[in-house]
Amino acid sequence: MPELFDEDGLEMKVSIKKHLLYPRFACLERTVFVSCVVDLEGDVKDAEVKRGISKQADLEAIKVVRLVKFGPGKRIGEIVEMQIAIQVKFSL
Repeated sequence: MPELFDEDGLEMKVSIKKHLLYPRFACLERTVFVSCVVDLEGDVKDAEVKRGISKQADLEAIKVVRLVKFGPGKRIGEIVEMQIAIQVKFSL
């Protein structure tokens, strides 16, 4: 599994919350589920929405997920690309 810079994921949550723009028309608290690949350098690529709430919110979720920096994933001690899922929560 790719490593976050902090074990509990707080840094990722803070980064997402800091950059996330809540769509103006939205009035509900909802979650967008994003699937992506963390490459060998720890960058996010191939991000796609698996369960969305609206086109605008889905695009915003993909934008902020791409900003997150991970440590590279490792399998049996070897650095590899890893597919992960991230929940992006929109709240008022």
